[in-house]
Amino acid sequence: MPLARHKEIDAVGRFLFDNGIYATLAAYPLVPRPEVGFRIQITAANTDAEIEQLIDVLGLLVNVFDLQPARKSERAA
Repeated sequence: MPLARHKEIDAVGRFLFDNGIYATLAAYPLVPRPEVGFRIQITAANTDAEIEQLIDVLGLLVNVFDLQPARKSERAA
């Protein structure tokens, strides 16, 4: 999920980690500034409770940090 403000990547990573979510961070200069964000991978090994926790934490995250709006091509997928 790309962030609206690339400089918040460390704070976003800490927020996710502190709330029990492990995410892979893609920070500048590893990716271009407009692509700075995080990735979360879900597998069949995740429990329903873990998925619910992820949904809850992401709901909190969007109240604290701004994400980039989805592009048209991403909404259609």
